[in-house]
Order: sequence, then structure tokens, then C-alpha cells
Amino acid sequence: MEEKLPGRPIKIIKSVENKNSGVFSEEVYKVCPNDKEALRTLKEIEKVLVADVNYELVHPLKDYSSVSFMNVHTQEEIRFFTED
Repeated sequence: MEEKLPGRPIKIIKSVENKNSGVFSEEVYKVCPNDKEALRTLKEIEKVLVADVNYELVHPLKDYSSVSFMNVHTQEEIRFFTED
């Protein structure tokens, strides 16, 4: 995860793209007080969605400062990433 200035909140953005319809949306999923909390939140999101049979892991948190999944039924790609 890239280094942030101390004391600045970190936003976790949820991005959803439907590959079939081309519809794309983004929203602030959560605002974290620091990098550690943001990383902890991304790890929890990854853990929950990996356990859900409706989602397939596209890329794990260890590869990037984001985590991405594909809904196996709707083909929606859901990505969670940080932004300051």
C-alpha cells in the first residue's frame, strides 16, 4: 500500500462495472482514519467475498492496494481500492 501523510483519512472506494450492460458506478464505501485501518478493512472485504460462492476472486489484496471480484451470475466486476 502506498504511503500516506499521517492524520489524513483514507477512503475505500467501491467500483462496480457490469460487463454486459457497460454500466459503471463508484461510491465511497468507508472512510478510514489511517492506512492501517484501510488495510484491515480491505482484508476483511476480501475474506468475506472469498467465502461467498457468488463471487470469484479476480485479484487479491497482496497484488495491489485493492481487491477485485467478479459476480459469477451477473458478470459484474466489483473492486475496492484506496484513495486519499
